[in-house]
Amino acid sequence: MKEITLEDLKNALEKSWSRETSNDSIRWMPENPAWGQCAITALIIQDFFGGNLIRYDLLGLGSHYFNQLPDGSEIDFTKDQFSKDIDECIKKHAPKETRTREYVLSYPNTVKRYKLLKQRVEKFLEKGEKMRKKKIFLICPVRNITEEQKEKTKQYIEKLERQGHKVHWPPRDTNQDDPIGLRICTDNAQAIIWADEIHIWWDPNSQGSLFDFGMSFICYILGSKKIILANPEDIKPTEKKSFNNVLLTLHAETTEEKQW
Repeated sequence: MKEITLEDLKNALEKSWSRETSNDSIRWMPENPAWGQCAITALIIQDFFGGNLIRYDLLGLGSHYFNQLPDGSEIDFTKDQFSKDIDECIKKHAPKETRTREYVLSYPNTVKRYKLLKQRVEKFLEKGEKMRKKKIFLICPVRNITEEQKEKTKQYIEKLERQGHKVHWPPRDTNQDDPIGLRICTDNAQAIIWADEIHIWWDPNSQGSLFDFGMSFICYILGSKKIILANPEDIKPTEKKSFNNVLLTLHAETTEEKQW
């Protein structure tokens, strides 16, 4: 699973806040979703990143919680519930203290809201993780692949698979025992249809790569596939029309990298 970042968690929390998770459901509004969410939000941040729970005493008007991370930095994902002036006033004048999880969770309503928010956040992150994991077909040389190409494509695939993606690599995943080659073409076509993305380790001398690229380009035209170059640094643009120029353009469209 991809390591969760603070930005990932912040996004999940913001998408999961609601009237049901607010400590003040009467005054909670969609326009101010962070309202009343501070204690349970701080608890969930601590679940993922550790550190301390810090509480501001608002002098008879309640309290406000935020986090101190293990490195000593402070983050407050719910400060936007207050105006900028009030937030600055709280930080300047309100007494500040560290509270334990046991203290914060000693209130039954907090426990109920915490469990609901935690469930929503985990579901959101799980959905995002599934969306991030892709099925990838890698076009690359097979019959005449060099040892250097084989090692580099292997490293490229291992990186993708460590990220949770499922990769179809023809030298490994397509049965090459075919005296005619038609069955190999059919198997690769089915794998290309199965894939979410087509990655290309481009070698202009590979006839099989040209054939697989043709099949992939049809899928691209139909709007169902992204085409990404695995070795863009090896592909040089040409003054006249060429496969190199086509590949670099497709890669730029998909990755939003600066076009050659």
